[in-house]
Order: sequence, then C-alpha cells, then structure tokens
Amino acid sequence: MKKKVNIVGKIDGYTGIARHTVAFIRTLRDAYDCNFLDTRPNESDLRALPSGTLALQTYDRAATEALVSVFTDVTSNNAHDYNWQKVPITQRKYIYSVFDSTKIPSEWVDIINVHFDAVFVPSFFLVGIYRTCGVRKPIFHLPLAIDIGPFLAFPDPIVTNDDSYVFGFIGSRERRKNLEFLIHCFISAFGNSTCVSLRLHCALDFENDVEFFETLRQRATNIEITHGALNADDYLALVASIDCFVSYSLGEGYSIVPREFLAAGKPVILTDSFAHAEILKDLRLIGDNLAFGVDADIPTHAHCPHVYDGGPFGIQFEPILLSGIQALKDCYTQRHSLSDSDLVTKRRSWAQAYDISALTPLYRSIIEPAFARKTTGDALEFGGISTTDANLLSRITGRNYSAGFTDNLRQKPEKLVVIGNDGGFFSLFNRFISYLTWTLTENPESVVLPDWRVAAMQKYWGKKTFTSFCYGTHADGNIWLKLFEPLPYANITLDTYEKTSDLYEYASIRDDFNEEKEPWLTYIHAYKLYKSPNFPRWRHWYNLHLSAYVRLRPEIQSRIDAIHETYLRGYTVISAHIRHPSHGIEQPGSRLPTVELFCERIRAIMNEHSLNLDSTRVFLATDQSSVVDEVVGAFGALVVYSGDAQRTTLAQDAAFAQLSDAEKLVEGFQVQHVAASNPDNWSTTMAEDVLIDTYLLAKGHHFVHITSNIATAVAYINPRIQMHYCE
Repeated sequence: MKKKVNIVGKIDGYTGIARHTVAFIRTLRDAYDCNFLDTRPNESDLRALPSGTLALQTYDRAATEALVSVFTDVTSNNAHDYNWQKVPITQRKYIYSVFDSTKIPSEWVDIINVHFDAVFVPSFFLVGIYRTCGVRKPIFHLPLAIDIGPFLAFPDPIVTNDDSYVFGFIGSRERRKNLEFLIHCFISAFGNSTCVSLRLHCALDFENDVEFFETLRQRATNIEITHGALNADDYLALVASIDCFVSYSLGEGYSIVPREFLAAGKPVILTDSFAHAEILKDLRLIGDNLAFGVDADIPTHAHCPHVYDGGPFGIQFEPILLSGIQALKDCYTQRHSLSDSDLVTKRRSWAQAYDISALTPLYRSIIEPAFARKTTGDALEFGGISTTDANLLSRITGRNYSAGFTDNLRQKPEKLVVIGNDGGFFSLFNRFISYLTWTLTENPESVVLPDWRVAAMQKYWGKKTFTSFCYGTHADGNIWLKLFEPLPYANITLDTYEKTSDLYEYASIRDDFNEEKEPWLTYIHAYKLYKSPNFPRWRHWYNLHLSAYVRLRPEIQSRIDAIHETYLRGYTVISAHIRHPSHGIEQPGSRLPTVELFCERIRAIMNEHSLNLDSTRVFLATDQSSVVDEVVGAFGALVVYSGDAQRTTLAQDAAFAQLSDAEKLVEGFQVQHVAASNPDNWSTTMAEDVLIDTYLLAKGHHFVHITSNIATAVAYINPRIQMHYCE
C-alpha cells in the first residue's frame, strides 16, 4: 500500500502558482497516494488536477494520515489570508515558497519559522534572501518541475527572409512585468516596421486595461495584444507563433515561460537579474547566442499589489534603456543564425533538466530520502537530504537528534571491495567510481576499495585468461597502486590493498556494475545516460567524488601535464575519441559513424565558434593507426595525439575490413582483445596509455564522441567540457 502525501494549494490551468501544485503531484503520484487540499475553491479549476489525485476537504481527518504535507500556495497575501493554516498536522510540514525581490514580507518569516519544518525555493538566489530576512528553518533549492514535453515536440524553429519576425511576451500587466518599458524599447528599435512585430498576451486582467490597449493601438501598428486565460492547445499555438520571447521584468522568482521557449529551441531576451540571471549564466556556460541578456542594475522599490498592501518589499532592478533596445536589434540582426540546429539542440538540452521526469527523483527525495545527514549546510542531493537542522532530521528518521549529533542517519558505515572485471580499463574504473560515489554520498564514513589484483580476479571469476583485461600481471599486485595514489582513508595502509585478509576484513564484495542504482552506466545503455536531462547534474556529482578521492600517480600526471603544456595550452581544443569499428556492438543500432563524420563534426564546431588554424588544436585518441592517418590528412598540423599508445596496425585493420558484417560484431579485434589473448603481453603500460589519453581528452573545450566507457569517464573527469555526440 502506498504512503500518502498531502499537497495543499491552488489548482488551475494557467497561473504560475498553480504550477507549484501540479509539479508536486506529477512528480510524486507514481510513488505515493496524493491528496489535494484546495486552498481557494472559488478560484481553482479541478479539471486541471492530475489524474489519480484524491481531492479532500481541508478539514478531512484522512489528511492527517499522510506522511508529509506540502503547502504550494502563496505563503500569505495579507493579514486575512490564513491558507497556510489549512495544512494538516503530519509528521513533516513543508512549504514551497517564491518571491521576486531582495526582501520577503516579515509576516512570511514568522509563518515559516513557526508553522513549517523546512522551506523549498525554486531559485538559488532565494536561499540567501530568505536566510537574510530571518528564516531559521532549513532552506533548500528545489527547481520547479515543468511539463516541457509538448515544447520539446515542436519542430525546430525556422526563420525565413519572407516572414515577419515576431517578438513576444506572455505574462501579466502588473508593474513588475514592465510592459510599458518593453513597448518603448520595441518602438525605439523598429518603429512601425512591417518586417517585425511584437505579440503580447496578458493572462490576467488589470485596472485600466481598456485604456491601455487603446493607447497602444494608437502608438504602433505592429504591436498586437490579447488577454485572458488560454486552454492548453491555444497556449501552445501562441508559443509556436512567437520567434523570440522577451521579458524586461524588474524581478522574477523562477520564470517558467522562458524555459518553455528554450525547450522549443527558441531564443529569449531577459533582464540579467534574479532568476533570469541564473538562466543566462547557465546558458553562457553552454555557448554563445542561446539567449540575450539586458543590463538591469537600476534599483527601484519592489511593490507587489496583492501582498500586504503592496509593500515595498526590498529592491528590484530596472533595465537600462539602451541595453533593452540593443538586445532587440541584435536578436533581429542575427535571427537566421539563431535557429542553427546546434543552438536549438543546446537550448532544448538545457531546458530538459527542468522537465517533470528529470526532477522526479529530487522531489521524491524530500518525502523519503535514501539518506539524511547532519552537515554544515542545507542541500538536496541525489536521493537524500543534508541539513544543519536536528529537528528536521528527527522528523525524517524518528530518532532524537541533538544539535551535536553528527552520525549518518541511514546506516552504519560499510566497507566495500569492488573486484576487477574482464573488461576495458575504463569499464573497471567507471564501476569503481560509481560505487565510490553512491556509497559515500549515502554515508561519507564508508570505505570503498578496488581489488585489481590479477590473481584475485582470476580466482574470483574462475578464469586463467581474459578476453579484454590486459592491464597488469601477478607481479604488479593491486594495479590501482601502479596508477593512482592510495585513496585518502584513515587507517587504510598500503598493505590493505595487497593482503587478502586485510582487504576483505569486514567487507562486502561488489562484482556487478551497480545496475540497481546506475542502470545506464555501461555498454550500450550509456547512450541513454548521455541523452538524459539529468546528465549535467550527474557529471558534476561524480566529479565531486572523483576530485576528492582519486589522484593519479605523480609520474603519470606529469606526462599528461607535459603534453598539454607543450601542444595544447593556449588553444581551443576539440577532443575526439574515434573507436575501432568492432566497437559497433556497443552502439545503438550496432553502427559506428565513419571517420569522415567525425571530421565533419569537428569542422562544424570550428565554424560555429569562428575557430581558425592558428587558434585550434584537435586532440585525437584512437585505437587504430589508420584513423590517425585519416584525421591528420584532414587537419594536418592541428592534430595532436599520443605516440606511445598501442593501436591496431594497418594490416590488422585491412584484415578486419574483409570480414562479414556479422563477424565484425564479434569481440576479439579491438586492441585490448589482441593484447589480452596472450598473457605475456599484459602490462600496466596499456593502462597508463589509456589513462593519459582519457585525461587529455578531458582537458579539451569540446569533445566529439560516441558511446564508450572512455566517453563516460571524460564526462565526469571534466563536467564542463561540451560534449558532442557523433551520430
């Protein structure tokens, strides 16, 4: 039987605050029975309630049986707004709160501190603002989950010379949205030009709307305005009709509509402050011309007409007029290039991280976290919660936590030994890092160690020889120590790595690929990992633990640094990992792109970023000598590659080319298979070569790749490198 969760708020099909209610129900309903308690029956529309949700009256006793209650409405509009009191008394009471200035109402501070166990906010900047204003309860950043699937399904935007370019705004006409400023900027930039238009839609009615609309018609013939609530189909049609979304808002607490336009692949123009600044910062890290920012640093008192007589509540920021005009002109001038397929893909990929499916694990982690621990800060992580608040920990676990109690809440520390497997080097490495990351996230006091001793692996797997493993011999002992420094655990000596009695004392052996928690880590499944909207977050998560625990041996690190310093430093580096065609067995559809396709992708990156021969280097990692010849033939002196790496010879490649398609998809033709077939060839040198190539790949700015364990490793060795899947 599913446990119950209460979602207490407003529901309809068009207001932003109702989206909060929908987000929690949509992310939680598969794992929990969701009760909906309507705070505003006179305004809500139950037709918008997600299916499978039980609508209860706020006084129903059944609501008190829930595990958690989440309040999703406005914290409080005025002295007579007691909606927050409709939240049933349950084991935990959460509030999802949002505001759009540098200060929240003091009444909100009191409500949160007295009546809730934790507050969740949709934007990073709000964490500091709520804390500064006096909120003492734990404050967690939890992005608002949006159903962006319909926007991802839009065809890629196309701009032609014949069509009028349409700027658009969707929101309300309240002062904060700054519509008069937007209109002034548009008229200043384009006048009454018939080649460009501005489409405004205001969902909510405001005072003097009729007068405003009439005045607008007299000022410009290329501005049109509509108002009123839209159904889903009409809303999608409106978004489809606009080429670029513009918001010159004075302040935003989250900003849903820009994310929807970005999911549709379209550019946006936003004031560079508050939640908009977070969007722009993320997009600038991904690439240029995904969005346009407008300088906004003129302080103005923040008034909210619906909240406690309008305020003021801190400061918002007016945009600079010339910057607002120039952004419109720049976007229009570049309108054709802004629909480039690579830019469209980057916008969509960024927006996917805010989809309901992507954020569901994070939402569920606040209900029943896999782990909860006492730390020096408040943060949601994959599967769990870290917090300074002993009261919240006690409510989550049912245990009595004093302020000084810092033990992990889920389980006692454990010791895991990850036994090596018959695979390529980064098959072993990624398995180990996966267990290290997951285990230490759940319990930082645990110990995760590798057993890469050849004799132990042969005994455990019942094999005298291997198909792929060729990275050391019996005499090398635990090969980890030949490649990496000892892991930074207290009371773990070098003898522990080598002596079976010490290594396995009180330990559990892990011989799988951590599939239960990481089903897409290896083999062909990694394609799904790369395409997942959670992939950017995953990359940073793995890198956090890699950086903290794993260090290359100094002599290997020195070789990497020397190559980079001599051949790559000061250039924009495009890394490429081009695999032997027998690796087709690991690809979706069992097919590999040709070397020429890789070269075309490299050229496209150079063109997009205006890179020339003097500013660019191509770092190539491959297990084929013939590939080196082809890429050098295409790019000449730009190509850098390791001369020491072992590769299949031209004769071996020619023999492989004569095989049938079925024979080509059989293991045995890759360079590690050739080496593994004869134990006399086993050597840690091959592991060193692969490590050096992979860490150099990760030092690039762009990475062209397919599905491989090396590509997966590069993704988290450098979580900022731009990855370009070649297909």
